Amino acid sequence: MTAILGRTWLLAVCLLTCLGPVVSAQSLPRADARVKGVTDAAVRLRSVPAVRALGLKAGELVAFLAGLLDLESRSSVDVPTLVSQLRGLHKDQDASAALVATWAGLERLYAQLPTAGADTARLLIDLDVKFLSARFTAARARVAESPVGGRAASREGLARARTYAETALTAAPDSTDARVMMGDTYLDARDPESAAEEYRRALLLDPAASSGHVKLAEALRLGGDFDGAIKELRRAIELDRRSVAAYSDLGLVLRAQGRVTDALVAYGEALRLDPDASDAHNGMAITLAGVGLISQAIGEFREIVRIDPDSAIGYFNLATALADADLDAESAAALREVIRINPNHYNAHYNLGEMFRLDGKFDDAATQFTEYLRLAPDVPQNRRNIERARRLVEQFGNP
Repeated sequence: MTAILGRTWLLAVCLLTCLGPVVSAQSLPRADARVKGVTDAAVRLRSVPAVRALGLKAGELVAFLAGLLDLESRSSVDVPTLVSQLRGLHKDQDASAALVATWAGLERLYAQLPTAGADTARLLIDLDVKFLSARFTAARARVAESPVGGRAASREGLARARTYAETALTAAPDSTDARVMMGDTYLDARDPESAAEEYRRALLLDPAASSGHVKLAEALRLGGDFDGAIKELRRAIELDRRSVAAYSDLGLVLRAQGRVTDALVAYGEALRLDPDASDAHNGMAITLAGVGLISQAIGEFREIVRIDPDSAIGYFNLATALADADLDAESAAALREVIRINPNHYNAHYNLGEMFRLDGKFDDAATQFTEYLRLAPDVPQNRRNIERARRLVEQFGNP
């Protein structure tokens, strides 16, 4: 208990120093140089134009700092690196929303501290879990580009996140936040059944949490229980009519069931609530493309790259839709954007090679096919394209 409370108080001082006192100075331990370093870092970050340009929501920057910094081993921060990480975090809507929720929880707990009385010890444990939740979210938001264009959490980030979740669960097994963190960890490990059990435990602690039903629905969907997932998502919407995640995920499950019209309605409601909900735009685009409405799908894919100009998978999907609409020049331009963002995206190199081949630019085609052969892993799903690319490089000559 001593270690838990000590770390909580140190982190509490950090945020209280950044934002102004909530409890009396006499009730707090002395702030050391590390806390001053964090405070100075927050001030410097607020003055960086790249941070201001992100349009971060209230409290998000401070919650990010609380989750990211290891106060026991760090006395300064690399501001340019932190700015870069913030950019990546801002594009991850789930992480952004989780940090805002974490910060709201911290504010509620701080407000209770002055009058907590005998419950102070429990409040401090809850504070500790909230800080662990912020760290957990920041760790999972550390992403890497995959060679096929999507973003995935880094192995290091997932390992750190699991440690935070296990620490929280040990400290407070009756904490909703700790159970949700553990459920997320099981999802990361591709174990939806165990994740569903943790989310159910969280809902027993807080049955009115709309986000908890959304989490459970995700685990059920990944486990193949689509009807169960729809039931949970409809319950989430009953609890929170403005839940963008619930409507967007409902669209995903309905589309998987072939209920196209219902899926489009759900995605449309998500976008009515948040026009920048990129997951909903993506689901809408894929659904429209699936029923042959390519021009409308292209419009949705364009929205995705407007929201996130560094989305390799967004540009790749846009390029595919443009090619389906015989807009080859625009498709090639989108593929160049994919390669700019992620030079290791081997399918983009292959498709761009095809574009050049059809346009009679054989040297350029050979260059792209050669890059594809260098990058593409020799796995069954790639072998047909690998054999074809080799034949074409031999036909056109090495670049």
